[in-house]
Amino acid sequence: MKGALEVANDYDRILVYPGIYDEQFEMSSKMPFELVGVGELGSVILVVCIEQTAITGRINNLVFRAPWFTNFILKVSTLQTMLYNNLSVAKSSL
Repeated sequence: MKGALEVANDYDRILVYPGIYDEQFEMSSKMPFELVGVGELGSVILVVCIEQTAITGRINNLVFRAPWFTNFILKVSTLQTMLYNNLSVAKSSL
């Protein structure tokens, strides 16, 4: 996922395919983007924390789990961040 974010442009849609993505990093973005899980809810699990500082963003159809080094999953300091059909789970639940 980190590689996709490095090459993404403003307002790009990043599709995340089924699997467990144990990224273990803090992702910070100043650009607006869409992060969309492909498949049924629960088929894409992200172990990452996201700090969204862009003017807008959209996150859809993902399950989030906080990495070992933090207790937060999403920090938002934007005008508008849309969250649709997402779940967050406790570290011990997976």
